[in-house]
Amino acid sequence: MNRSIALILARIAKEEALVFRIGSRSDSTLRGHFPLEPLVLMEALEPAMGQYDGVIVSHVFLTEMSRITVNRIHLLRIKEVDGSFGYRPVHLTRFAEDRRFGYPTSDMAEYVEYKFAASGLGEIKASDVLHIGINTIRRGGPEAVMQRLMRATKGRIITVDVVTHRDLQVFVLGLLMAESRGKRFIYRSAASLPPARVNMTDIPVLGKTGILGSRRLTGNILCLWGSIVELSNIQLETALHRISALTAVSFDVRQVLESDEARDAEVNHALEKTEVALRRGKHAVVYTVPRTEYPPGRLSDEARAANQQRIAAALQAVYNRIQIRPAAVVFKGGITASTGLFSSGAQRVYVLGQIAPGTPIVKILPQDNERFPGEELLMILGPGNVGVPETYVEIIGKLTAK
Repeated sequence: MNRSIALILARIAKEEALVFRIGSRSDSTLRGHFPLEPLVLMEALEPAMGQYDGVIVSHVFLTEMSRITVNRIHLLRIKEVDGSFGYRPVHLTRFAEDRRFGYPTSDMAEYVEYKFAASGLGEIKASDVLHIGINTIRRGGPEAVMQRLMRATKGRIITVDVVTHRDLQVFVLGLLMAESRGKRFIYRSAASLPPARVNMTDIPVLGKTGILGSRRLTGNILCLWGSIVELSNIQLETALHRISALTAVSFDVRQVLESDEARDAEVNHALEKTEVALRRGKHAVVYTVPRTEYPPGRLSDEARAANQQRIAAALQAVYNRIQIRPAAVVFKGGITASTGLFSSGAQRVYVLGQIAPGTPIVKILPQDNERFPGEELLMILGPGNVGVPETYVEIIGKLTAK
């Protein structure tokens, strides 16, 4: 997909004499296909567009649960057991234990070295990485950032410290200055760099009026919960504890992976319990069990991806077959959300904005809703590792407020 998009962009840019910048969107917890995706973009674009000087790697995500980088160390803001907040190096969290995208270090230069070695796509030493530190940003300003970036050539990997929005703005000004002098970069980033690069103002999180206007939600909420990361598990537990109208429906992935017959039986079981809850005027959350990756032990990337897709498709089957229209559907987890969106039957959706920081909400208009023709449907596409423990309590509360 990355290659196809890059080739299309290159063709259009050549035909229309356009200049464009390109980025590879990633995860703020360092998971994802790095360095494969930015290298594929570079390989596809360079024959037509010329050589890139560097790949800027920035995984910062500046929200209430920030992911920041300081002194090359990538940190996650976490809520401690006592309710206080602190920062933890990302390699000490469960995100680093991801069987497909795991890593042993929070040092961004060492991370780059490790990922290149693990991917077999070349050898990059930590000492080869060009780092733009917090002191350069805060003491030297945009000019110092620009001077550092001007040193990049031949696709050099560049990492950057960012703690605040001000740090990011200073870096972007230096980046613009370097690009105005002819430097060309591919961006590998989480959510905060792209809007800063185009000077996009923050769009406020939507309130109930911004989503529903003066109307009330007509119907109940169905949640399909495929994410099993630590934060997601806490969010699920919090929602089940705090929302009395939320019915828990477990969905056993061991049955899904056992056989087609066992999968169908599990889907039927979850579907029956979900419809009973919705008929009684309750909300329902269908969540996978066990709440850890299954099966245990190491699998090839291909086998793991096949299992994940099979689980997501089975979970999606609950929505596809349900006979009672929910007013809103929450898809929790990246694969669950993408499967839900692309399997919705809608050829287009209307993006409303964020219902919570980092969590988008879209609307399928009645004329586009093939699953429930003539009915409007809200879809919340929840990333697995975004938010605070109370995020889904607040989302459901917002949608159902009188």
